[in-house]
Amino acid sequence: MRRIFTPHDNDLGVWVGSVVRFKTWEFMKTVSNDEYGAHVDVKFGHISHDRRKYFLKDQALPLTCWDCGETPDGSSRWQLFAIGDSAASTFLQECDLSNLQFPVQIAGVILFADMRALENQRPSPRFEFGWVANQNLPSVIAAVGYAEPEFSSEAFRERFGLDASIPVISGPALHRDEEPEFDPEFARRVLEALYHRIKTWS
Repeated sequence: MRRIFTPHDNDLGVWVGSVVRFKTWEFMKTVSNDEYGAHVDVKFGHISHDRRKYFLKDQALPLTCWDCGETPDGSSRWQLFAIGDSAASTFLQECDLSNLQFPVQIAGVILFADMRALENQRPSPRFEFGWVANQNLPSVIAAVGYAEPEFSSEAFRERFGLDASIPVISGPALHRDEEPEFDPEFARRVLEALYHRIKTWS
């Protein structure tokens, strides 16, 4: 049974989402010592009923939160929030983070974009990238399966209509020998990029 999330005064919240469907929990497991995370019900605040259809009857969203240790300066603890894969895309279409009453401050967003899911997409902006921009929070795009040095963050931004100010961090695809596994070095670079973005945000 998963534990219940208990907030602390120095928690720094991050929303973790994905373009199309991606196993975001593999990232959380890599940067956390907790394999399953903690359960937390986050209540809805104000939200337009014209937009909210799937979640219309819900008073709160069941989310999972992973404690991912201290930020680089040691002043806060990362708390990464995510919704279940089956509802992730619908959430981005119907809700903004400001519609939810999180138990900690949400300071940033990580959005995963898996090359295998995007390679057959036409070269035009996807609504998930637009959603990230609309949150008006420090954000990072984690481009999974895009190998260096061939990867061009500028070409990626141009293809999907991303603002030049949003960092795009590329890294390897999930290892699939047995269970999916996220590359630890890639995970570290993603969190470090978000931390820098939060610190320089204005």
